[in-house]
Amino acid sequence: MFAVIHLLAGGGYGPAVSEADEAVKHLFTGSSQIGAVGWARQELRKLAESQCSPGREMFQQAVKAALSRHDARVASGLDAPAGGERDNLTGNYKSRP
Repeated sequence: MFAVIHLLAGGGYGPAVSEADEAVKHLFTGSSQIGAVGWARQELRKLAESQCSPGREMFQQAVKAALSRHDARVASGLDAPAGGERDNLTGNYKSRP
């Protein structure tokens, strides 16, 4: 999360736009391991919709695109762990009994 915030705030020396996409992927990987995907989505959505530093709009667009791709994967069931189902309220996965 810090990497995305840092990029949108104008940090980094000559960062590539792909770094925003990689940061989002990393965030979702980590958040899924601790059951916090819903929180990650919520925080990313806030960042995607808030004002960013001038000149960093392309990073914000990359975050929006990565978030949309993640949502599409989840909706299609591609990100569901084996034997689990998605909680539609939180976006987290829970094991089936």
